[in-house]
Parts: sequence; structure tokens; C-alpha cells
Amino acid sequence: MKNIFSFLLLSIFLFNSCENPENNSTPSSNGDSTTVNSDIEASPVQRKKSPIDSLNAVLIQNPNNSEAFLLRAEKFIAIKSYRAAAADIYNAMQIDSNSAQARNLKGQLNYFQNKSGQAKKEWEECIELDPNSIECRMRICELYIAVHDYERALKLTNEAIKIDPNKHIPYFYKGMIIRDTKQDTAIALQYFQKSVDLSPNFIEGLDMMGVMLASIGDTFAKYYYQRILDIDPSRDDIYYKLGVFYMNRNEINLALENYFDVIRINPKNPDAYYSIGFIHIQLKQLSEAKDYFTKAIRYKTHNYKALYGRAYCFEQLGDLNNARKDYRLALDASPVYGPAKEGLARVNAAINAPKG
Repeated sequence: MKNIFSFLLLSIFLFNSCENPENNSTPSSNGDSTTVNSDIEASPVQRKKSPIDSLNAVLIQNPNNSEAFLLRAEKFIAIKSYRAAAADIYNAMQIDSNSAQARNLKGQLNYFQNKSGQAKKEWEECIELDPNSIECRMRICELYIAVHDYERALKLTNEAIKIDPNKHIPYFYKGMIIRDTKQDTAIALQYFQKSVDLSPNFIEGLDMMGVMLASIGDTFAKYYYQRILDIDPSRDDIYYKLGVFYMNRNEINLALENYFDVIRINPKNPDAYYSIGFIHIQLKQLSEAKDYFTKAIRYKTHNYKALYGRAYCFEQLGDLNNARKDYRLALDASPVYGPAKEGLARVNAAINAPKG
């Protein structure tokens, strides 16, 4: 049983989530798209004027303003109103068919609809129209990194740095390439740090610095995480990473503090409940641990590691029937999960042992 705690610890993961974009980005061909639209409903309550409202007003005054169409398209993309964005890009291209930014935004729409090939073509057209476009280069670079085509990705980052050495994104991607191809943490960190130096509020760079420093046990990791929370206090994922950081350093109280911050922001976060449950096992507070594992299971039904944790608590508390039930449920959720197999074997042996 001495490996039980290590099995539980290894199962504490960093987490992320993403949404699926809308599928339909085909613009309407009705001609008048100066005020979009089907995606945005007017509210009867008076609200503060938004950037989109301001651009609506500009386009009413000048319906041939292609730059305003593209600016509004960018705002629509940011709020995932893809059909409205597509209409604005379409209108902008009717006014100026050689707009590199229109190609850039059109590529983004294709990308968000999982049409990476078409997105790449649009971004390549963007570079043909604007040979100094760093943004379109970096968007293609991201595609290459995703498919592990690091040679082409590196070529694009080097081109971008040559065009403008003061842009932060190329250094960030170059750090990723070096990390993944050379496994050289020290050099990769230099590039990630350079991206943060050039853009102090660059959250992806700060996050990467935190993750990589934490992975080598560097205490400076916490300062990068804290910087993100200074910028955006709602980031429950960063509180979670801080919790893992402190737990790996056996600073249990600080770990708990950050896990409870996760729950404060997101009361249905199963990973935080699981981690708190694990800490309570370490503290030998098995009843409390069991309750936290139950909450983790409530918000993630087939949470085999939380089921295993709760089964272990039942086992140690002497409730062998419930322990057996949870070990079986853990195996139903993950049939190859070794610790649950071992736990079930122990409990079955105990239940079937001769009495007296």
C-alpha cells in the first residue's frame, strides 16, 4: 500500500477547457450589412456603448469604410459571432479585394471551424499581399507546431524576428520549438522570458514561464502565476497550478488555500475537490477526504481517480462493501487503472477471508 499516495499524487493534472465554435460563417448576400444582425440582440435596458456600437455608427456614416468593417469583424470574432464577422469580411473584400487583414481574419474564421487547410491558404495569401505580416506568419507557425513540423515553424519565427525584433509572439513560439525539439529547458526559458520582457502582460508567456519553472522546482514559478492573477483574478486554472506548485513543495496550507480559491471561482471544479481530498488523506482525515472525493465525482461522473480515492477512504474506514463498489466503478471508468485493480483485489481478499 505504500505506493497508494504516489498513485493519487500522480493523477493531479493541470486542466483547460475549450468551446466549439459556430459552424456557419457564410455571409448574407443581401447587400446591406452596415448594421449586423442576427447574432446580437438589442436589449431593452440602456447599456454602455460598446466598440461595436461605435463601429456601427461609423459604418452608417460611411458604408464604404473597409477598415471599419474589418475592425468590427475582429470584435465579432472575439465574441464568437462568426456569421456576423463573415458578413463584415465579405463586405470589406468587396470594397478592397487586396486587403491582407481581410485574408488574415478570413483565415481565423476557417481555423475556428476546424478548416486548417483553408485557413493556411488565407494566411499565405495574407503574406503575399503583405510580405511583412508577422501575424499571418505566426498563425501558420502555430499550425506547423501543432503537427510537429518544427523546421518550417522555426523558419517562420526567424523571418518574423528579422522583420521586427520587438514583437513578442515569435520569441514565444521559438521557445516552444526549442523546448520540443532540443529538450533544452534553459534556452527555451530565455525565449519565453524574452516574450514576457517585450510584453509584460502576455499571459501565455507568463503561464509558460510558471509551468516550466515549476517543472524544475524553481520557486520563481509562483511569481509568474501571481502576475497572471494580478492581471486577471478570475483565472481558476492558475490558482490550481499554484496549488499543485505548493503541494509539490509540501506546503500544504498554501496548497489548500489556492485550491479553495479555485472552488470560490468555480464551485464545480472536480480537480480542485480531488486535490483537496488527496491532501486530507495525507492528513489522515479520511472522512473529510471521502466527502471531497464525492464532490469531485458529482461534477465529473466517471472520475476514476476520485472513485479510487473514495474507495481507498472506505477501505481504510472499514467499509469494505462500499470500497469494493467504488473500486469496481473506477475500473468501469478506466479498466486498465492498476491501483484500482490492486485495491479491488485487497478488498475482495478481506471480504472473503475466513471469519474467526
